[in-house]
Amino acid sequence: MPIQPSIDLALGLLLVGITLFAVILYLRLQSNRLRDYLLKLYLINRQVNQDVLDFVDQAWPILEAAGFKSLQGRFNGLASGKPFSMVSPERNLTPSVLPSGESAFA
Repeated sequence: MPIQPSIDLALGLLLVGITLFAVILYLRLQSNRLRDYLLKLYLINRQVNQDVLDFVDQAWPILEAAGFKSLQGRFNGLASGKPFSMVSPERNLTPSVLPSGESAFA
């Protein structure tokens, strides 16, 4: 029993095609945006000769533009831990103290 072509079938297939095109376009734009951010981060890493603390300071504007709201960590080098924290200015985060005595943002 062959399927009879109809307007409903044609419109349905057209809608599916437009939806797939829109999703593919969105994913392509997002992947290009991500590629640009990663390239910028890679170039910063080369400029600071892979120094972690300098990298974090210089990379924060790029990470914030990419959607990061905060970045926290601890750099353990030369037997002393140096904490760092970057927080987006639009977030009103209040400092808090962790059980270990380290400060954090809540």
